[in-house]
Amino acid sequence: MALIYKMNRKKLFVFLKLTFLWSWILWIIGLNYLSEGINQESIGKFLVFFFVGVYGPTISGIITTLFFDGLKGLFELIKKLFIWKVPFKYYLYIIFLPIIFVIIGMTLYSQFIGEIGGFDKMAYLSIPTILLTGLYAGPLGEELGWRGFYCPNFKKNIQT
Repeated sequence: MALIYKMNRKKLFVFLKLTFLWSWILWIIGLNYLSEGINQESIGKFLVFFFVGVYGPTISGIITTLFFDGLKGLFELIKKLFIWKVPFKYYLYIIFLPIIFVIIGMTLYSQFIGEIGGFDKMAYLSIPTILLTGLYAGPLGEELGWRGFYCPNFKKNIQT
């Protein structure tokens, strides 16, 4: 039992160390580009380092799992990406509620403040792209590491 406890503590330590080193080093490099002046090029370079840094938890979870648990453990970790325990209607809420809120905001603005101005109808085509970008920017970068790796191993650590 003590060996399992020490192994889980070591896994958690390695995961946290890799996560914070990966993320913060990349974010600091990205911020360095902004210190030279804020312009289109510096913002572009910053965003590259920022979004690659967001993947610290997922990359650390994969590396730590592969090191401690091998390929079998890695496949178990990856399977967690495909667990969908929420009814389908909630996914529809996630997609349509932000659009409804924007429409409400535009309506209130036009009623109480003034004319909104022209709206490019082709902008509607960018909505799926924005939603997919949000998926890559957040959940895929963090959830597998924090919820898929860290939380279950932390829970095991507390129970032993």
